[in-house]
Amino acid sequence: MLSRTRQRFFDLMTVTERIRYGAADQCATIAAELRKAIQGNPRNGNIRLFHSLDASIAEQIAATVGDFGGAVRMVAAAPFWDDGSAVERLCRDIGLDHVFVHVHPPWLCRGIRRGKLADRLPE
Repeated sequence: MLSRTRQRFFDLMTVTERIRYGAADQCATIAAELRKAIQGNPRNGNIRLFHSLDASIAEQIAATVGDFGGAVRMVAAAPFWDDGSAVERLCRDIGLDHVFVHVHPPWLCRGIRRGKLADRLPE
């Protein structure tokens, strides 16, 4: 499954308007090689790669949680947060009433804009 997802990722890299770069030909080559390598192989679904080139990562996580029959806990780690509404919405979508959050200390994230939620959390 991961190879199919990677192949789709590289295919999308060649046509998406969401990013701009100068490696479209290389991405197309990688996608073609992955497509050939996975042809005829069964999917087992034990590894997933989420990207936001064709759907939001939160939507993909919620769908995967549903495929697995639900979630009991969510742990999030990142220095980038909005006011907490995205995490709150994801918790709601997957049926959780709380989330465990790790936010890197400010000295570790110099030059990176931490969101309002991260700024409210204790060091």
